[in-house]
Amino acid sequence: HSANIEGGIESFLARRSPRFRRNMRRAQRQAHGAGLDFDYICEVKEEEVAPLYERILRIEAKSHKGADASGILLDPMRSFYAHMLPRLARRGSLRALFATMDGHDVGYVFGGVMGATYRGLQMSFDQAHGSLSPGNLVQGAMIEALAEEGVRTYDLGSDIDYKRRWADGGLETAAL
Repeated sequence: HSANIEGGIESFLARRSPRFRRNMRRAQRQAHGAGLDFDYICEVKEEEVAPLYERILRIEAKSHKGADASGILLDPMRSFYAHMLPRLARRGSLRALFATMDGHDVGYVFGGVMGATYRGLQMSFDQAHGSLSPGNLVQGAMIEALAEEGVRTYDLGSDIDYKRRWADGGLETAAL
């Protein structure tokens, strides 16, 4: 699934259903009132990759994936991203965004940019803050940051139900 993000979050939201827009606006207001902030990282030096990945893993451990002992906490995914993130950083392609509250990370999304396309790789959030919709909010904040950077397409990746609401259409890809 992919989404056109030219024009930023407002343009993106204009193509979503009224219910999607209403829920996103409500989540944005609640998050603002709760003191949720966003930390967009678009330039990562090689020595910053390991601490960034540890930050991601700490959030993942508090997510539903952590509770289920799934996701990137376990190999082979853990090792895969441990090798991939430095490569993306060396190319200047790594993008990450964290949702923080009171100095603590509560959500993340990360991926890579190639040309005018961002490929989302992973996203998760601390279940304790689920009522704030941090998953939706990090996606929305990432769209805004990427659009400001000139990225035009957000490739959401494989077919999972929630991604359909975020997408404008599909892409067919092949894993090599």
